[in-house]
Amino acid sequence: MKVEIGCDNCQTYEKVTKGSNAHKANLCHGCFHDMKESTIEKALRHRFNAHGIPYDEIDPEMIEMLDVINFEIGLKTKFCCYGHKDGESFSVMFHESVTDEQIMKLAEHTGLDSENTYVTFSKWVRWHPIDANWIMESGMAWKADSVHKKAHLDKIVKLLRKYEV
Repeated sequence: MKVEIGCDNCQTYEKVTKGSNAHKANLCHGCFHDMKESTIEKALRHRFNAHGIPYDEIDPEMIEMLDVINFEIGLKTKFCCYGHKDGESFSVMFHESVTDEQIMKLAEHTGLDSENTYVTFSKWVRWHPIDANWIMESGMAWKADSVHKKAHLDKIVKLLRKYEV
């Protein structure tokens, strides 16, 4: 999927592949203006905030995954965490409105590539009155700063992009 990014200074725009690193350059290719925040990041911040998802409170590593889950797949999320200590995995908690059937379909999809994108799903039930949420998390524990952790997350995002609603 191609998206348009560009410079607000010189109005130079180009099409890049969504999810690529092309939008992360800080300098405009047209006027070399310092673009501290890309057009894609601005659009993501606006989309998340417009749907009541506080963009600036999300772990930056989780933005792309939440974008895919919430806006491409259409499953509302409630919380997420990249995991900041050694031994922690990344996780996404789904909103109460996400059904067992929706999670089973998503779990079946992610299981198609279980050798490379191992994830687990569990239902967390607590409190009174009862509250229940599905949680998806990496089935592996990582060192906090591991490049393998980010690579694993990227593989899962790539797989989720292939999910057919």
